[in-house]
Amino acid sequence: MTTTTHDDLLGMLLRRRQSVYVPEGAVLEEGAVLEGAGPSAVTEAGVVVLEAELADRGHLLTAPLRRALTALSADDLATTGRKLLADVDALMGSDRHHAPLFARFPAETAFQPAYERYTTVVAEYLAAQPHQPCMNCAGTKASVRALDPCAHLLCDDCLGAKTAPWNCCDQCCEWYECPICDKRYETEGPLDPWLDTGADRAGDGGPVLRALSLGAPGDAAAELGALLAR
Repeated sequence: MTTTTHDDLLGMLLRRRQSVYVPEGAVLEEGAVLEGAGPSAVTEAGVVVLEAELADRGHLLTAPLRRALTALSADDLATTGRKLLADVDALMGSDRHHAPLFARFPAETAFQPAYERYTTVVAEYLAAQPHQPCMNCAGTKASVRALDPCAHLLCDDCLGAKTAPWNCCDQCCEWYECPICDKRYETEGPLDPWLDTGADRAGDGGPVLRALSLGAPGDAAAELGALLAR
């Protein structure tokens, strides 16, 4: 596949800033989704598949990036997702021979296998190393837990700072909502909304997942300017 200067810049953003460019027009300032831009059931499923592929490579989507990807059309998500996976593989020096779940999206969407793979991989990472990044703020300082059943990682600092409630009460008697995928889960009485990954009993010798952020306007130009100034 022929690469362009633009492709090289996107790869550099991933390598240097752990940020991902989303096609212009999908998002407004600070990651706000354009009205009427989505999400659709197809792109929501596609993002789950992409999440699984990235987790398998040791990477996570932060909430603003996930929302921006979900707002894309299916075709734009397919293009952006394949480019992101190729860049991550190049960054890791990977030579991957398996048939990826995202390869035939949007013609085929292996949602359930991807969902199961993602939750399994994240739970394994968290069990081996509790100091994983929060998918809301990308920080690793505060305690992080995986929400059940989506396994999105959230830190106590972000939950405590939310102005809008993410649950009906501390015991989640009626409902709770994931601040990462915005899915609301109805409950029938008190329950613990967190997956038991054994993280509180784990050591801290396992690998740390890399949190990918949404590239800000001008990031590529700034990196190019920095290179030219050397």
